[in-house]
Amino acid sequence: MTAHTIIQLPAARTAGGRASGAHRDEHGVPRNRLRFAPQEHLFFQGDRPTGVFQIISGTVIVYKLMADGRRQIQDFSSDGDFLALTFAELHQLSAEALTDVEVDFIARASFDRALQDNAVFRRSIFILIEDMLDASREQALLLGRKCAMERTATFLLFLDSRFADPATGFADIRMSRCDMADYVGLTLETVSRMMNQLKREGIIELPQSNRFRISDRKRLIAAAGDLPEDEYASVVGYLIMRANDRQIREGPILMTQSTAEQGDPLDAFASIFSRAEGAPIATAIVHPVSQNPIAAALDAQAAGLIKPILVGPEQRIRAAADQFSLDLAGAEIIDTPHSHAAAQTGVDLVRAGKVQALMKGSLHTNELMAAIVARNTGLRTDRRMSHVFVMQTPAYPKYLLISDGALNIAPDLHTKKWIVQNTIDVANAIGIGSPKTAILAATEEVDPHMSATIDAAALCKMAQRGQITGGVLDGPLAFDLAVSKQAVKIKRLVSDVAGDADILIVPDIEAGNMLAKQLDYLAGAAAAGLVVGAQVPIILTSRSDSVTERLASCALAKCYLAWKAGKL
Repeated sequence: MTAHTIIQLPAARTAGGRASGAHRDEHGVPRNRLRFAPQEHLFFQGDRPTGVFQIISGTVIVYKLMADGRRQIQDFSSDGDFLALTFAELHQLSAEALTDVEVDFIARASFDRALQDNAVFRRSIFILIEDMLDASREQALLLGRKCAMERTATFLLFLDSRFADPATGFADIRMSRCDMADYVGLTLETVSRMMNQLKREGIIELPQSNRFRISDRKRLIAAAGDLPEDEYASVVGYLIMRANDRQIREGPILMTQSTAEQGDPLDAFASIFSRAEGAPIATAIVHPVSQNPIAAALDAQAAGLIKPILVGPEQRIRAAADQFSLDLAGAEIIDTPHSHAAAQTGVDLVRAGKVQALMKGSLHTNELMAAIVARNTGLRTDRRMSHVFVMQTPAYPKYLLISDGALNIAPDLHTKKWIVQNTIDVANAIGIGSPKTAILAATEEVDPHMSATIDAAALCKMAQRGQITGGVLDGPLAFDLAVSKQAVKIKRLVSDVAGDADILIVPDIEAGNMLAKQLDYLAGAAAAGLVVGAQVPIILTSRSDSVTERLASCALAKCYLAWKAGKL
């Protein structure tokens, strides 16, 4: 915490305390027993230290008063804790009794003598100082990196560890909401709102304002941003679990009916996450003025996948972050007046070499793509751009890539060639060598009345002639023949691809979009997505995407860039 000017308190405000007897402890150190009533001070910031206090019973607020009158509570000390362990000439902090408090006072000369002469006493004090340093580090993390809900949940876990009744599980909240707010660096209203939200979600019981019990410890640990010690110990898996449960902080992201809406499994896309190693990629988040894109960017940053730059109206970005308790501390924001300007600024950042990827925020896909495909100012290459879904479904034994279900509406043969090549490249980037690529149509027969079958046959010939490389093609193939070995056996089809496809190339955007969403919503699939063929990969996230899917899309972009650079 930044140092501030010490405030000399008026001489009339002296520390209280009533003597109740003198004695020596097991180390032979003389002690005086003192009692303090609530709101009495043991010592004040700016006083000269005269000795050390050890709390026998009760709770003490330890705080620092800033020059403008603001108060930052450093600790709520209780039974067994030492106070005034300082070698400075003046107290840097004040200590005020929160409840009725009984302490032992050890004069400075007696304390120093015991510290020098008694090895056991000295060791116990060193252990205590080490614990105090650990607590200070945790407090620095809480104030410096945690959002409002994480701070509140962390504090409740602290109270539970200190004050919970082993028999009932209930813990007394000995301090006021104002005291809590001063400890976690929030407003009183925010602390109250966070606690009520935890109560509504069934994570804590709060029968009275000064008493609570943890109902779901795992979810409270997740809300606090701490790594649990069980199956969520992997960082990416933990982030997915915590963010899938983001209704703790923000209200529900996922709906509650279909298979997909129950959240994706923690191990979805595990091999893609494991390949997405190395430094995070600089990514411009275009127009993130709502909950989901900001949350997605922060989660991906926490997972080490991207370094986000938020591009859009700064006031709206910060308002959305504040509304959902998302911590933008340290985030880079480039202010633009509106979504059109945000899209162009994102493109300009790519052209200037300042970012390696783009992520769609709260704007329509066609608005973002208009800036990207602009002939003179966009991100065109010699390829056509296309979108690739990477699906993982319990109904199929491996990844299934689908293209193009999001970008090209009714692609002609030339565009389909690039759709196929782009998708093969993405497959190669995630470790699928020579992916088996099925060109879908309504039938496996070439029919001159069905243009999709003609295009499929032509694409296969292009692959034979080296115009498409890196994969094995076959088509036309009906969907069942592409994915079902049983269907292939029944129809006696001879094919290197049929029944075992890695890639499904659809005839148009309607077919691709419906196929991907049917797998997602009816077959429990998780879907990551990426636009390739531009100068940089473009992460297109949807408002209905789960956190697993958002993180996987970022990991996919990272893998693709590494593959293009020859690192995979």
